[in-house]
Amino acid sequence: MTEPRSPSEPDGLSLLSLANVALRHRWFVIRVILLAMVGTAAVVLLRPNRYTVDSTFRLQTRDKTLSTLTGLATQLGLSVPNTDADQTPAFYVDLLRSREILGEAVTHRYPSSALPRDSTEDLIASFKTTGASRGIRRDRAMEKLSDAMTVIASARTGVISLSVTLRDPVLAQAVTQQLLDELNTFNLESRKTQAGAERRFVEQRLDELKDTLRSAEDRLQAFLQRNRDYENSPQLSFEQQRLLRDVTMQQTMVTGLAQSFEQARIEEVRDTPVITVIDKPEVPVQRDSRGLIKKEIVALLLGGALGLGIAFLREGAARNGRSGSEELAEFRELRQQALAELKLRRKIRRESA
Repeated sequence: MTEPRSPSEPDGLSLLSLANVALRHRWFVIRVILLAMVGTAAVVLLRPNRYTVDSTFRLQTRDKTLSTLTGLATQLGLSVPNTDADQTPAFYVDLLRSREILGEAVTHRYPSSALPRDSTEDLIASFKTTGASRGIRRDRAMEKLSDAMTVIASARTGVISLSVTLRDPVLAQAVTQQLLDELNTFNLESRKTQAGAERRFVEQRLDELKDTLRSAEDRLQAFLQRNRDYENSPQLSFEQQRLLRDVTMQQTMVTGLAQSFEQARIEEVRDTPVITVIDKPEVPVQRDSRGLIKKEIVALLLGGALGLGIAFLREGAARNGRSGSEELAEFRELRQQALAELKLRRKIRRESA
């Protein structure tokens, strides 16, 4: 039978025993580290060059006149589309990744350093997307473009940063500029649509107020024709002042709406940019850093951890193998003892019989 474990023998691995395991398998651990570092270097160095184009822009504040008209329309029970209510910097971050913007961007044709001079192609061809139909290839190109974009909005300053990383520097600059153009076009068309709706509302309301003003003026005129000497009568003087106030109030409203109507007509045909580009996209002069040193340090740490882990597993398997041999020897010894006792019992029974 096996002897019981000595009380002084440790039940688990101590730090010193772990260090011994690492030293016993040091060459194996070193080989794993070298393999991880060489593999990482090969992957990083063989990866195609990347170029990043950065651009920043901010929103232009809109004239408050049309926003006031929208509130007035709401109070009167009329619905006017309002595209500026939620146009915060976060809105533009989502807008740049919308299908409306990305769809137009991937079908636009761009130059690149890989194409002959004066030649262009869309991003579906540049990204070499595959699919059974052009619609599928377009959707996959949109996904690739979205992955190549980085859009960050500053809540403090309202400045939005747009970065596009591609393999071709000329293409990256052209795509970034086109995204800004598509964003401006979308926002400009949205504002024109809102201005058109507000212009129609103001025009309708202005016609109504003109009719109301004309009716008030007619009532005042009729009163003056009937009462040429109204100053000597307190009642008639009060009636004249009331009619005059009504005319004055209607004139003020007509004048204000007339100004708003002209402003809405201007906004409806305005084609000036609605975003201000702070940093224009330029063709990068050098490729992005590969970050080889940082990745090699990570490979060193991960390779060392992997090598030590495998070494500990191998050491544990060896210990289990040794303990398994001892248990097998004990099993054989106990089996022989049991067989001997069984034979002895049978012999005693035969003799007693």
